[in-house]
Amino acid sequence: MSAETGDWVPFDPQAESIPGTLHSSRVLGSEEGRVVAIVATGVARQEEWAARSATALARRWAEEGARVVLVDLDLENPILHRIVGVENGEGISDGFLYGASMARIAHRAPDGPFYFAPAGTPVADPDQVLHHERWEAVAAGFAAEKAALVVYLPSERSAGSKALQHASSVILLAGPQESPQEILGAASARLGGVLGPEWAEDVVGDEAPATAVGSGEEAVPAVTPRRSRGRWIAIILLIILMVVLLVGGVTGYIPIPGLTQ
Repeated sequence: MSAETGDWVPFDPQAESIPGTLHSSRVLGSEEGRVVAIVATGVARQEEWAARSATALARRWAEEGARVVLVDLDLENPILHRIVGVENGEGISDGFLYGASMARIAHRAPDGPFYFAPAGTPVADPDQVLHHERWEAVAAGFAAEKAALVVYLPSERSAGSKALQHASSVILLAGPQESPQEILGAASARLGGVLGPEWAEDVVGDEAPATAVGSGEEAVPAVTPRRSRGRWIAIILLIILMVVLLVGGVTGYIPIPGLTQ
């Protein structure tokens, strides 16, 4: 991992440009197909930032000439279909568990030059899909077709994921205080970039600990920006002042019209 790709960079999914290190020629390559894993932590998934950023990257790579299929692997809380503008119909879970072909579940995005496969039928255990042995054949198929399979994956489910293991490049969507090595483990050696929401720059360091590898639960608590914390402190101080005035008025220590004589 180089400093160029390992440094945290704020990213606006609505911007017209992306960092130079994330252009398709750097991330996807030009000689063969690739599997690219976009791994998103709980911090990055707030306010749908990660989902919008993953969609923006897929769109930009396709606009640069790559053949891109974006897949939603957040099987517990699928959201990409809403960002893309389609329903969560037959999708990747149906492909792995029920035999639906990629050609059947992936469709061209309504407003973009890329293809999209939603999460699909809900599954009781997402690891049935994420750890499926078929990922090796899927990766080989995309390499043979010289196409890019871009998978969007929550960090809590990344450990052991076959999609992550077969990814030739990994893009981490995280807060500035989160560690790629702790989140990705060995996959951090294939790190292609670390992006985060601009508002995350205001997050106090100890409020956003790194997501634990392999955890099945949300390991990142809700982040409270400094501005919100200051507002709550002001409200609490105001309440304390009102209580002091009320007690003082009732006991006569502080003269308050209507309460003291």
